[in-house]
Amino acid sequence: MQILAFADNECEKSMKFPVHGDVNVEVSGQIIIVHVRGPWNIELVQLSRSKSLPYVNDLSTQGCWALIVQVSGSVVCTPDSLTLIKQGADKDISGGKRICTSYVITPDTEGYNLMLPIWHDIYRGKIPFEIFATLDEAVDWSHQQLLNSP
Repeated sequence: MQILAFADNECEKSMKFPVHGDVNVEVSGQIIIVHVRGPWNIELVQLSRSKSLPYVNDLSTQGCWALIVQVSGSVVCTPDSLTLIKQGADKDISGGKRICTSYVITPDTEGYNLMLPIWHDIYRGKIPFEIFATLDEAVDWSHQQLLNSP
């Protein structure tokens, strides 16, 4: 039996996977709403970021903005996709324009209990963050955050 060893995750870096799930993005005023159907792999997060970036850039020139991520299917994420989500959040927050984030995840979504504390950890101490069961609740909360922003 031959065992192959790769240094520095060489094998992992060379592997490309299809996007798991899909992403649609819409804007309502100063709120970007990303509709994601998971499970989430890094390719899905990259697709989400590339579809959202034009809106992020546009809204950032106009002032503060909010992000809502509405999840269906599965909220389960690979570790590398979580790293990319955190990096994207840090970049948007450090620019000072994204003032809050909310997720819309129903309790029957696959991975709900597993991922809840992970989402909170990503945003803890950085910007206001909440998880809601409905899009209407997330929109109302985001509007309130925008009204209260400096």
